[in-house]
Amino acid sequence: MGNSASRRGRRQQRQGSSSYAEDESITQNEDVASIPTGQVNPRQELPAAVGHVSPQPQVPGPASSALPKQTNLHQTTTVRNLVNLKKQSLHLTPRKDDPQVLEVSFTIDAVQECIVSIFLVGKEDRKTGQISAKKIICENARCQVGMNVQFPFPELSCDQYSIRMSDFSPDQLRSADVTSFQYPLFVRLETLADKAAAGHHDLSERIVGAPLTSWIQCQTTCAVVGEPSNIEEDSCKVVRQRIWVHELFYDLQEIYGITEANQASHGEGDFSADCVVCLTNRKNTTVLPCRHFCMCNECAKALLRRTRTCPMCRLPISSVLQIQIQQGPVS
Repeated sequence: MGNSASRRGRRQQRQGSSSYAEDESITQNEDVASIPTGQVNPRQELPAAVGHVSPQPQVPGPASSALPKQTNLHQTTTVRNLVNLKKQSLHLTPRKDDPQVLEVSFTIDAVQECIVSIFLVGKEDRKTGQISAKKIICENARCQVGMNVQFPFPELSCDQYSIRMSDFSPDQLRSADVTSFQYPLFVRLETLADKAAAGHHDLSERIVGAPLTSWIQCQTTCAVVGEPSNIEEDSCKVVRQRIWVHELFYDLQEIYGITEANQASHGEGDFSADCVVCLTNRKNTTVLPCRHFCMCNECAKALLRRTRTCPMCRLPISSVLQIQIQQGPVS
């Protein structure tokens, strides 16, 4: 689902294990394009949250003048996410009769039924996924299967999707601590994973904010709140999105140019799907850490032997990821 997920998490601490690997914090770039994953691979039923997992344990931070001694080309693996909140659809709109009350709205793609919970001013445990919050306004609201499902759902009361600004200080709503996983707004989508059928589990068993289990697949969106407005939607910025699947956490990272390349591969828009270097082969490679999707595999290999700089922004290349885009119309 449109986003490329660089493998940030490692297998979490299991019972009887004395060690675990912590997730790393990431910086979201609000200018990065978002792509429905169903268009990348039409065999995936759900657009927008299936990402690509880097076999690397981590993606380097901002590039420095010192280049790594060895630069590798990595093949990506697709992670299938069953539910997704479309990042660009998350809005906070001031209520007409009271601008100090913000109404939460967003769009969900759901391959199977899920539950939705909204937490205000909280903290997520980076190992277990448990969320403790000052206030919970929506608790396990049922979302039916469908694409572009609009939240709030018709059966919800206004209190289940409204944020009263007077309940919090401005600092609580407008600041986040990515290192400690503290955010003003959490939206969590949970659905049953493959293991749920074997264990005869049901979503009704889930306690709001409880630690995540092996039979649950989950996406958590974290955001900060901007200044309220009487006219337009409130400025709400998504800071982080991560998924829990097969007992692993993945941070979702978006890729520059992949939306346009996908549209071009399906004959949509005035974009080119061709490599910016050879202008012949199709783009299938993303440059890290800048995340420009701009080259074919052959040119990427040649570039790594020569300049080792991104052809789009000229930043040093630490590694590259190969991402295949399905050709032809989406079924």
